[in-house]
Amino acid sequence: MTILADSELLAGPFEGNGSVSQFTFNFRAFGSPEFVAVWVKEDAPGTEAEMLSHGVDYSVTQQPNAHTGRVNLLPSGKYPTLPTGYLIAIAGVFPEFQGIPFRASERFFAVRHEFAYDYTVNLIKQLRRDIHRVFDIPSDPFAVPRIWINGVTLEEYIRMLADAEVERAFAPKAPVMVTGSELFLDRESHRVPYILLNECTVYVPEGMPPGWTCDFQRAGGPVTFDTPEGMHWWSVDISKTIQHQYAWANLLCVSESVMSLSGDVYGKGNEVEPGEYGPGEFLPINGEWFYRPSDALDLRMRMALWDDPALAGDPHSLVTFTDVKGNTHSIPANNIDLTGIDSLFQTFMGLEHFNQYVGGWDTSRIRSFNQTFSGAESFNQPLDGWVTSRSTSFVRFLEGAIAFNQPLDHFDMTGVFSIREMLKGAESFNQPIGSWEFEVLEDMRGVLDGALGFNQPIGQWKVGGVVPQLDWSYTGMDRALANTSSFDQDLTPWCVSRYKYPTGSQPRPPFEFSIGSALQAHNAPYWGEPCQE
Repeated sequence: MTILADSELLAGPFEGNGSVSQFTFNFRAFGSPEFVAVWVKEDAPGTEAEMLSHGVDYSVTQQPNAHTGRVNLLPSGKYPTLPTGYLIAIAGVFPEFQGIPFRASERFFAVRHEFAYDYTVNLIKQLRRDIHRVFDIPSDPFAVPRIWINGVTLEEYIRMLADAEVERAFAPKAPVMVTGSELFLDRESHRVPYILLNECTVYVPEGMPPGWTCDFQRAGGPVTFDTPEGMHWWSVDISKTIQHQYAWANLLCVSESVMSLSGDVYGKGNEVEPGEYGPGEFLPINGEWFYRPSDALDLRMRMALWDDPALAGDPHSLVTFTDVKGNTHSIPANNIDLTGIDSLFQTFMGLEHFNQYVGGWDTSRIRSFNQTFSGAESFNQPLDGWVTSRSTSFVRFLEGAIAFNQPLDHFDMTGVFSIREMLKGAESFNQPIGSWEFEVLEDMRGVLDGALGFNQPIGQWKVGGVVPQLDWSYTGMDRALANTSSFDQDLTPWCVSRYKYPTGSQPRPPFEFSIGSALQAHNAPYWGEPCQE
């Protein structure tokens, strides 16, 4: 890998504080870890930087075609959270030379032109510096330097080369239909369009002259390019996408040892026609395959496919399965279309090893999040894209999710009436949730029971509707903060005026409200007292 020292594709450095484990970047990395480099170093003179390992120390979260993303430090890595005194920086990189097979088994299209452009710009800069070392270039950029080559000026010589290339480029050549499994190129293949009808290996000879180029159209079967030793790709514009009828690629020799490969697709696109895709089927969205579950049970069964210890280290692991029409595709857990699903009841319940990124799910139609991650002991991925504006209940949402410690402050809780045992036993959770706005909350029993690490301010929660039952068989706050051994925040603003004995004004707190917690008496709610204005 070649890291561009003067590249603008850099985020940070961010300062560690011992608790933050996520760091954002604002550049396009095409969703590929090879374009992200991370360094961690002590904030002290003379200390050398250390590169972290993708998939071991960190993962990358970025939606397809997005220009922003996030680096997430993994719990299994060297730095689960960045320690105080350390810095982290994230940079976009691209390979100066890269040998890679032409992956066309699922069709392809160009997605890395920006990196090819970056590399070309650097070559031009280097060439400009080299020319300035040898020749006296006028300061006026429009002045022609008096450099003679073969009896003509440099400008005329370049024009001659360009005219010759244009003449070759526009010379009409009939396409060649390739029916075999092998295609051997030579210099006479210049500007020849080939249509590959079957699975094919294209062999590139040594010493192709600069400017040599060849076009390929694939109508069926995967294609592999076999190049001589020492000849490299410097731009590979290929990406996994949906099945297209045809595909196009261009192979260009930049020098005798460097070749450029670019591609695009045409033919049947990825537009979804109404009614074309139904429940239990794969469907194309923005160039990728997604799966649409037939119901909540089908969704749970599919998610169980990722409950594999071997997949736990990569939050973007691909799993292959077959839909109701017999179509088979490999997709990440994030590629799920929830159309027709209104409940995530027990979706990941009991999946002990599941730790896949599902933060891109469109949950805007979901009403019930009951027991969604109950018992998902390894899960610790951001839910950054989840929308909860229609949600009504989060009963036991993350109960027993002992590793989870991701932000939830973006959750819309205005329509939620129950958060009973929502974070019960979430031992690692310590994220700010004090901004949650409740309007109809009635039940918060055991919401943080056993959340050993939690110590965030929640004094501004509107809990006036969380009242005791008429017979006091239970209250909506029983064991709400039980066993929160780290929690000691100011709860005096809470409106709990109904927590008193029917006769007199003696306070009657909820059953075991804060037993086993660190909550001090001066921070406890004013049980039975009139609510503060």
